Amino acid sequence: MSSRRDIDHALDEIDENIHLFERTLRTRVEIPEVQAARVLALLDGSNQQDTVRALAESIAARLGAECRIHSLSAGGEGAPLTDDRDRLPFEILELVEREDFGLVVLPTPFLEDYLSLGAASLGVVADVLLARSPVPMIHVREPIEDIGALLERGVLITVDAGAEACRAAGWMWRLTEGPLQVLVAMSSAEHHAVLEFGRTAADPVTEEDIGRRLGDEVSPLLAALQALARGADRVVEGHAYPEELREVLRREDFPVCFCAVPGRESPDQTGPLARESVRYCRGPVLVVP
Repeated sequence: MSSRRDIDHALDEIDENIHLFERTLRTRVEIPEVQAARVLALLDGSNQQDTVRALAESIAARLGAECRIHSLSAGGEGAPLTDDRDRLPFEILELVEREDFGLVVLPTPFLEDYLSLGAASLGVVADVLLARSPVPMIHVREPIEDIGALLERGVLITVDAGAEACRAAGWMWRLTEGPLQVLVAMSSAEHHAVLEFGRTAADPVTEEDIGRRLGDEVSPLLAALQALARGADRVVEGHAYPEELREVLRREDFPVCFCAVPGRESPDQTGPLARESVRYCRGPVLVVP
């Protein structure tokens, strides 16, 4: 026989599900169709560049797009670019615009040693490209051998269901072919700010509150993806985490996978969620402006 506590808990869950359903109906979103006619792979002689080339070629094939390789190492492919590291990202952006590339794949850090920088920095070139690129860019931090397996599943990292998140979802849907996870977690700075506010608020905010409210914010996007999945025999799941994003990505059981994240906080500033995703994901990260 169910106790009164069990019944109250069940009723609370029903009320919460009804609330989420009503919110989803009020704030329905659409996942846009995405396409790129040309894909650019930037190579720098690093140990990630074989992964960059293979990933760019595989994605171009899925999109039915042309894949162009541009190598900055000695005797490399493509027109020469400057060796001035401060000027280089702007020349790359000019190349992207001039040649009408719709997607770029590159090692990150670019032309800098990953082992010396580690997660502390993304490097000068990647910093500028993250903040200024008008097209999606895939940042490859570590070498990966099996590109086919990598693209069998995807993880979308977001805190809302805004336009950028929907575009990122569209790219993730287009480039992967298996299960998708919507991972909801805040950057370290955002998480700290919310908890600090919660300690002084009239109604204290707990980590459990954070996870629940984040899930509520993203529910329209999750519902839109699940509607697509029903017609394509794919599985879409959502997970809201109350802890910082970097702590989630650092877990030993977090898989090496293909991730996508909205990129901008303002027109010329990278969002903290995108920056932490690129810094701490072991798999490639697609940053969508």
